[in-house]
Amino acid sequence: MGGRRRAGCGLTPRSRGEGFTDHATSVLATQRLLDACIRHDAQRLAVASSAHVYGPATSGEEPVRASDSTEPTSPYGVAKLAAERPALAYARCPGSQLSTVALRFFPAFGPGSNPRMVIPRFFSAALTGGGRAALR
Repeated sequence: MGGRRRAGCGLTPRSRGEGFTDHATSVLATQRLLDACIRHDAQRLAVASSAHVYGPATSGEEPVRASDSTEPTSPYGVAKLAAERPALAYARCPGSQLSTVALRFFPAFGPGSNPRMVIPRFFSAALTGGGRAALR
């Protein structure tokens, strides 16, 4: 990775393989929700997405910026990006009253966090006097 931050790569390996079902779940659930919004004349919908849609930072600056291109590097990131697209399409339909936004959340920190992620590593280094926490 050469020191470049790759959004979410620490948690996405489990999105590879036969057991990964998030793609169908994310896209179909979003589609059903959008259909319900249209049936009930909803005017706004926020879609919960993920920073995993970005892949490597392309702006040349760290961390990833919202203006960076979406080039996911995992099936999970692809699934989240694919779930965003129907929301955009529904909002752009002629005559649509629905306004949509995709909120691209970054990894949170708290109990049960992956100890290999950056925030737990920084805290661990600070609490144990371990000096620098490598960002690899």
